[in-house]
Amino acid sequence: MKKLILITLLILLLFPVVNCETSDNEINVIESEKGTKATCKISGHIKNEFDIPVKNVYIEIKGDTDSSAITDSNGYYEFSSLNTGATYIITPIVLIPLCPGCEYYIYLPENRIIKNISENRKQDFVAIKKMTYSSNLENIKVYPNPYVKNKYKNYITFEPLTQKSKIEIFTLDSKKILEVYFNNSQFKWNVENAIPRISSGIYIYVITNVYGHKKIGKIAIIK
Repeated sequence: MKKLILITLLILLLFPVVNCETSDNEINVIESEKGTKATCKISGHIKNEFDIPVKNVYIEIKGDTDSSAITDSNGYYEFSSLNTGATYIITPIVLIPLCPGCEYYIYLPENRIIKNISENRKQDFVAIKKMTYSSNLENIKVYPNPYVKNKYKNYITFEPLTQKSKIEIFTLDSKKILEVYFNNSQFKWNVENAIPRISSGIYIYVITNVYGHKKIGKIAIIK
């Protein structure tokens, strides 16, 4: 009998009983260690140079996740559930229309790169309005006209222009105060920084191009 007891004790010492049950908390810890990574989001607004929201802008994200979004009526976009530690590139897509003299936007900056993201990030863009080249000078818009100092920004805009246009501006007594060759669909004349100094009055603009087109009009400036 004593031998049996001794053998039993020896077996228990050499081979202890193991509890195979695992608590729910222990399971959660294991799942947490093996589970999803921490996530965050990238969001922001797209507004024009006058701080007005621009809606329906198609915007892409590339990196650990590739996806897209469209800005809402407040110019807001959002990419959520992004893995931390990853690198992402956010790009608003420029869509240039095929029609002549049509408006579209470019965005500044062209894109934003977020490296090793570790928290929610806000990334805004500025939308700059552009126009495609016009096929002629018949639909030129010159605005604001009249130009009133301190009511508008410091420039008068000419658009849409054709390629290789020339803009000349004269006083009513035929004195030329500006001559510029322009190969863009839009020209902004900075009235306040112009040399010679521009005073209140009526001015004549003449726009021509290499195709033989010509447009003449008047601008009123009030200071």
